[in-house]
Amino acid sequence: MFETLQGTPVAAVIMGVTILTSLLVMNSRQDLYRALILHPWSLVREKTWHTLITSGLIHGDVGHLLFNMFTFYFFAFPLEHSDQFRSMGSWRFAVLYIVS
Repeated sequence: MFETLQGTPVAAVIMGVTILTSLLVMNSRQDLYRALILHPWSLVREKTWHTLITSGLIHGDVGHLLFNMFTFYFFAFPLEHSDQFRSMGSWRFAVLYIVS
């Protein structure tokens, strides 16, 4: 497992930040959750552009977070890993993730 993490710095950072952010928001007040979630109306009217990024980092509950991180692990790490056939490498993976 640690060999995989060494060859996938972008996926490892994304996974770590997502887990930490989600756990922090789940264990905090609801006003923080509301400030980070994407509301299209607020995006346009109140210019809450940060929610385009932060909404991808928060999850509703632990089950949602676990399922998404399990799925992320099996798709992102092989996709980025530079030693595997058909891998994208870190730069392309980062661009794909951000654009997506």
